[in-house]
Amino acid sequence: MIRTKVILVFTTSLFLIAGLLGIHIFETSKEVYFHKRLDSMHHEYILVLNIKHAVSSQLKEATTGVVFGFSPEQLKRYEKTKILADSSIKDLMTTISIELDYILSDEKENEEGESRKALELRDKYTEIDTQLEKIQHIADQGTKSRHAQEAVLANVDGLYRSFASLIDEWIEHEQEELQSLENTFRAMTNRNTIILVVGSIITLVFAMTMSLSIILLIIDPRMKELISGTERVSQGDLSTPIALAGNDEFTALSKAFNQMMLRLQSSQKQLLEQSYYSGMAEMVSGILHNIKNAFSPFIVDTEIIYHHVKSIKLFQFIPTLNELRDDTIDSARKNDLLDLSGLLIENSQDALKKIRDKLAVMQNRATLIERIIEEQSQLANSQRLIEDVSLQELFQDSLSLIKTSLLEEVSVTVSDNVQLIGTIKTQRIILLQVCKNVILNSIESILRYGNKVGKVEINAELFHDSSQEMVHITVSDNGEGIKHESLQEIFQRGISSKSTRSGLGLHWCANSIAALQGQIYAESNGPGQGAQLHILLKRS
Repeated sequence: MIRTKVILVFTTSLFLIAGLLGIHIFETSKEVYFHKRLDSMHHEYILVLNIKHAVSSQLKEATTGVVFGFSPEQLKRYEKTKILADSSIKDLMTTISIELDYILSDEKENEEGESRKALELRDKYTEIDTQLEKIQHIADQGTKSRHAQEAVLANVDGLYRSFASLIDEWIEHEQEELQSLENTFRAMTNRNTIILVVGSIITLVFAMTMSLSIILLIIDPRMKELISGTERVSQGDLSTPIALAGNDEFTALSKAFNQMMLRLQSSQKQLLEQSYYSGMAEMVSGILHNIKNAFSPFIVDTEIIYHHVKSIKLFQFIPTLNELRDDTIDSARKNDLLDLSGLLIENSQDALKKIRDKLAVMQNRATLIERIIEEQSQLANSQRLIEDVSLQELFQDSLSLIKTSLLEEVSVTVSDNVQLIGTIKTQRIILLQVCKNVILNSIESILRYGNKVGKVEINAELFHDSSQEMVHITVSDNGEGIKHESLQEIFQRGISSKSTRSGLGLHWCANSIAALQGQIYAESNGPGQGAQLHILLKRS
């Protein structure tokens, strides 16, 4: 009777092990495919970002050439950005072509769509590059071609907007696909882990059944070690191997079990790396966006300074002074020359004052950009500095990060209550980026709604919560408003009402405020009724 039961358990265990082994082999082959897909999609994502950056730099160099003339150094930089854009587009098309050779049939249609988008991207870039080459050709005709250059540059700006829109749509789609693929990979890894653990348990049962007659004499200590190893795995400990010596089957089983733990450790490490890169991509995207917005006014400011410098008529001083030194001129002429000299001096003083004021603004922006970069460079090595931050100055710096054209369309006012708050202890650079992002979100909401009298109002007040002094910041707008059911969703990753954004802005803000031990939430009376974003922070 016992013999029959042992044989039955043995046979059943054997079939289960064979089935689980087959499933494990199948899942492992899928895991290799998903690794390859994840690497390829990350490569595509980086290439698309490189293309957008290279074409933007190429357009910036062309704009600089139109304003200041195409010098040899400037032409060299222009050619460098052009080569980078060409090579990135070719690499993108090559990557997509390689993917088409090995992806599953149910993904063919989506990948073919990406191939068509790549072709469209290449064609749009060809149009932009042709127009930029035309600008250089016109520049070779002389200074009288400035008007023609600006006309072509305006056409290029329209082409670039269409190009950038296509790039942003691609990035958003790529992020959604990456998230979906990572979720699938994570679920598959969990299934494979369960299969391996279950297989190990069944293997133990199989071994126990075969060795039932001698378990009390020899195998009991070794069996306990195997069971202990299984318990460690079930508790999440994958770093402690099973230590068995000898040439018997239990030693071989322990080696196989240790190999299984190594594979589990490798899969766990890969998942952590994927999560790390995803978070870094989100953070870098926000940082670069802020630096770009702070740096964009530099081109306009330099052109304004250039015009102020040109307005200083120094060439008229020398002949005027030479004539004044002539003792033979009559007094009427001398008075006229003195009046002219006074006008020239006043004109020069006025231009120099404007230049000095504009340089001071540019210096403040440069200091802000330098601080953003410095703060972010410390992220990997140390904790961010907690410092006393003036709330009034913080919002002024936040507004300087926003494009001037947006602030001209929408009125942004900071209440006197903000200045009365004084300073708070916080991580300045994080709160700066959060405030800028929230204000920009309100401005874009107004522009999407089409309100001709757009207003954003910033207010702040103090209150006490459980003997803790708190700051309540409110950013209100008269934009498109928020549906009641979406008030919580807008802070989730991937949720956005903007067609060209990834939905990471408010999600990042929520995570950052939570890291500061604060709270952020939204209120709105519904669509068309505007919205209020509330930020609660400890004052110290």
